[in-house]
Amino acid sequence: MPIVSNPPKDASSGLPVLSEGEYVLATFPHVTMYFAFNPSSVAGGEGEGTLFVTSQRVVWLSSFSAEKGYALTFPYIMLHAISRDISSGFPHPCIYCQLDSEEDDAGMMDGSEDEEEGSENEVEGGEDSPLVDTPHKYSECRFVPNDPSQLQAIYDALSSGAVLNPDPENEGEGDFFYDEDEVQTNLERLEGMITMPTPEEMDELVNEDQFDDADEDDQ
Repeated sequence: MPIVSNPPKDASSGLPVLSEGEYVLATFPHVTMYFAFNPSSVAGGEGEGTLFVTSQRVVWLSSFSAEKGYALTFPYIMLHAISRDISSGFPHPCIYCQLDSEEDDAGMMDGSEDEEEGSENEVEGGEDSPLVDTPHKYSECRFVPNDPSQLQAIYDALSSGAVLNPDPENEGEGDFFYDEDEVQTNLERLEGMITMPTPEEMDELVNEDQFDDADEDDQ
């Protein structure tokens, strides 16, 4: 599943349980998560928690509720970028993520229903959990660190994870993660490539078309 609610975590340490071969790339405490559909998102979002970027997933676990957390697989994150422009409606500098809305029609897996007991480390949650129906579209999410200087480090960690998890369907189509400065540079480059004809050149083009029409009529 691309997104899991309350992903499995170690009961003693509170850290996310990693699958075989998975490892943590970076950990960021004091990060608030926001979903686009949440009407209270601007006020407080999902609350403050810890963001774990692993070699396979992005995992956010609440600092205040053991029952709240989310895990997103990298192919589900179609784009991520640093957003520092608070004039666009969202009032905090953040990491913006566009999610694959075609995938979320399948629902969200709840990792809290099926508990594994008797293991060496007690685990909350399980792999074979039922789907939870949701009327909302998980089309985007945002991560807001208490310290805005962490934005670049989070962006870099997400970029590293994305490189480790290319989407087979989009292979060869380019990278879909952008720094704000990169976006501006690309826009300026594209604008420089577009040259509008002068009024004199437009007149020449119109006259050439008229001559072409006249030749066709003669034939």
